[in-house]
Amino acid sequence: MPRVPALPECLLVALQEALEQKTGRENAFVNLSLTETIHSVVALAALPPEELNRSRSGGEALTPEWCHNEAAQIAKRFGVSDKRLWRIRIKAMVRAPAISRRDPAQV
Repeated sequence: MPRVPALPECLLVALQEALEQKTGRENAFVNLSLTETIHSVVALAALPPEELNRSRSGGEALTPEWCHNEAAQIAKRFGVSDKRLWRIRIKAMVRAPAISRRDPAQV
């Protein structure tokens, strides 16, 4: 007999599908754990703007602020503590690809 997913799992999958539509990234979020989903959203914030919006077709451009706000909303919706959220954020930002460095002369 197939296992019927619990309500929180169904909500997470629906949220992951919505994230894939918003970000334009297919198969990037569905079937990840809650922690991995938050981690992936935060990791998007480290991408340069052109890479962050590369696969989107229209709508508002994604920003690092949007990524962090979305991660916070997901954490709140699923009862993730602030302490755990910050640990996920720190790990995601450390493991994310390096942000293109600005030339100090241009700042």
